[in-house]
Amino acid sequence: MKTEKQVNSLLYAIEKFPDIGRVKLMKFVFFVDLVMHYRRNETLLEDEYIRMPFGPVPAIAFTLTAQTNEFFAVSKTMIGYEKIQYVFKPLQSADMSLFTQEETGVLDGVLDILRKNTAVAVSTLTHRFDLWKRVANGYRIPLDLFKLKENELTGHDREILVMNDNVCDPGLEPVPCGVREMPVTALMSERSLAKDWLKPEEDKAWDYL
Repeated sequence: MKTEKQVNSLLYAIEKFPDIGRVKLMKFVFFVDLVMHYRRNETLLEDEYIRMPFGPVPAIAFTLTAQTNEFFAVSKTMIGYEKIQYVFKPLQSADMSLFTQEETGVLDGVLDILRKNTAVAVSTLTHRFDLWKRVANGYRIPLDLFKLKENELTGHDREILVMNDNVCDPGLEPVPCGVREMPVTALMSERSLAKDWLKPEEDKAWDYL
């Protein structure tokens, strides 16, 4: 089954990070495939990525996390008129025999970054990649764009990152109310995202699709 590894990676993510929301689950799949493509020139979770305002969205993972299914229960809570907060509960254990030690290490590494950072921070990071910049909203991102440039890995450029306590209009791209420039450092490093940009309760307000 094509989605077997993806289903089990999502189960693993929910088991290891019970509070993970839908935005971070989407970023989990994306960054796992981005890193594995960089290492092997092929993705691990075999998803198709669609360019959306908040970053690349994996189509299969998006469908799998939309509602309760045989793999996990999905509960939804409305926040305001348009926002939905997702809570996931695994209905079976992840089969980690499908993954090598290297692959499990990548899953853990991405989860560690997501656990320590906000949904808006991770979304902002994806906007630095050519694979997002070069494709229009709603279009599939070709996998050949997953070949990262050197500056995308070393992070010598500067990005506008959230440094304000206020959450702006979530109907728009995540442009912060108050910003300052900070360097973005190496991908797959704890330093690759600034810590504590938003308070946990404010981060929850962004954690929807």
